[in-house]
Amino acid sequence: MDDTRTRLVESALTLLRAEGLDAVTLRAVGDLSGVSRTAPYRHFADKTALLAALAERVLGDLTDHVASAVRGRESRRERLRALYLAYAGYAVAHPEEYRLVFHAKFLAGHHPALETAMDRAVELIVAEILPPSVAGGPSGPEDETAANGHDRDAPARQDAPAHRDAPAYRGALTCADGGNPASGQDHDPREAAMVAVLATAHGLAELATSGHLSHKALPLTAVVDALLPT
Repeated sequence: MDDTRTRLVESALTLLRAEGLDAVTLRAVGDLSGVSRTAPYRHFADKTALLAALAERVLGDLTDHVASAVRGRESRRERLRALYLAYAGYAVAHPEEYRLVFHAKFLAGHHPALETAMDRAVELIVAEILPPSVAGGPSGPEDETAANGHDRDAPARQDAPAHRDAPAYRGALTCADGGNPASGQDHDPREAAMVAVLATAHGLAELATSGHLSHKALPLTAVVDALLPT
């Protein structure tokens, strides 16, 4: 990324954290960055383009945060628990940043770089973070080789995107109770199951950031544990 553009995005993040979304304007970001008045307009067509670049930056942080929390967890239940807690926990700690990622102005097809970042987040969660046992089958590390049909460390097939062939993607967290890769439906049930998991995480984040959980005197951990298979 161009150094000036990077400075502008980092300044936008500083303003977002300090003053909220309304404070993030091209002029304010340019002033904080110490660049010329015209520099922001050479890098971003308008404020929405600037916010999309900022959302891409935030989404990368969120993805890395969730990845770090999930890695190393052995059981399916612990991986799901870590995913939900990390996702919602990030939203609570960074509410303005979290809401920005799902800003209504970011229409599908209008911001390719942001969509690529979102794809990376999904692929990382499914193909790289969550082992095959999340497909609803074996849950122990010793069973994952059998679930794969080959060594778990063997290279992925090269004739298709790795995440779409991975058992983790085929199951796509069917422990969310609903995904059925063999259903014969006209949509890809793997995609639907993955969206269901992300929707659950997003719903938890919304409840946590809106104060509904605290109003009910419910800790986030208790709600997450109630969601998980026993």
